[in-house]
Amino acid sequence: LCSVDKGDVLSKTVRQQMPKLARAVGLKHGPAEIALKVADATTRQETPLLLTFLDALAPLGEKNMVSQEFIDACYEIQESKADGGRKNPRFLIPVIFAIKRVDLIPKLPGFVDADDDVFMTALKKMSERLGRQVLIFRDEPDQEEPSLKGMTHCEQLVYLHKMDFEAAGLPQRRYLDAIRMCLDNEEVFNDRVVMSALDHMSG
Repeated sequence: LCSVDKGDVLSKTVRQQMPKLARAVGLKHGPAEIALKVADATTRQETPLLLTFLDALAPLGEKNMVSQEFIDACYEIQESKADGGRKNPRFLIPVIFAIKRVDLIPKLPGFVDADDDVFMTALKKMSERLGRQVLIFRDEPDQEEPSLKGMTHCEQLVYLHKMDFEAAGLPQRRYLDAIRMCLDNEEVFNDRVVMSALDHMSG
């Protein structure tokens, strides 16, 4: 699609109709199954359309919740689309709010290493279904079986602060730029969020 004449116009049209298309085929075949089939049929140049399709498929689970099967499918797609061993973190963004926090923590460096838009989109998506909890650091109900999903804004600052950027292979400048971007976004990472994060880290 991306390589045909007037591809930009066609791509825009397809994106506009994507939610209807995704809902139709997702309900018929199952989100996970159709996601893997579409991913297998797309090229690297068609990645933007694939990502739009995955994003549209995400709410099709029971009660608009993402199934573990669909999360696993996104992991599988990320693996299959790896370029030279480098995994594209964008393939996890459609389901990132449904991934357990304990599993998101080790993936945070990958989002920091991505471009600015991907990093900030990932942070926004992690917290989009947490409501007022975005201001706090949540304690796991059961440490033996972690169940918390997504990551609040407070938790994002805490785990960014705790990140060993050298061990993660991140340049110090990129790591500091990521933190700066968060602190500069005062609408999201406001004083209450920052104070909550500092309070947790000092405790």
